[in-house]
Amino acid sequence: IKSQINRPRSTIHNFLQRYKERGSYKNLRISSRPPLITKHDGQKLLYEASRDRRRRPFSELRNKVVPTVLVRTRPRLTAEAARLRLAWALAHADWTKEAFRKVVWSDECTAEKSQDPRTDWVFRTAHEKWHKDCVQTYEKGPGAKFMVWPKSRGCGPGKI
Repeated sequence: IKSQINRPRSTIHNFLQRYKERGSYKNLRISSRPPLITKHDGQKLLYEASRDRRRRPFSELRNKVVPTVLVRTRPRLTAEAARLRLAWALAHADWTKEAFRKVVWSDECTAEKSQDPRTDWVFRTAHEKWHKDCVQTYEKGPGAKFMVWPKSRGCGPGKI
């Protein structure tokens, strides 16, 4: 057969093996979209990103074929806020689950209408997402934003 159709022996073997297993010579449908980057490109990207743990500027990696992620930021925790949090935790250390379920928890949630000027695009591995060296802190400032106060209790979320 090899000499008649001018194909490698391995191709003919794989074709016959597939026909024996499935009863058809057709390829199976691909269940998902193929990856955008190859394994080699991914390894190369990880190498480039790991050279500077804190951040890799987007401009240096823009020519690589890679999905982008938004850098994680959080407000700077001041010494006073840390002291108050610790004092609250120590004061409530002996509370039971039932006692905590009676509390209505709320927190302000702020969303900015405009593009955030602090946005930086960086590349990190999944385990570095909240690593101390990989999180940028920032000072809160004015901007075009709105605020809501959601609440929840031990029995579930409340209305905004």
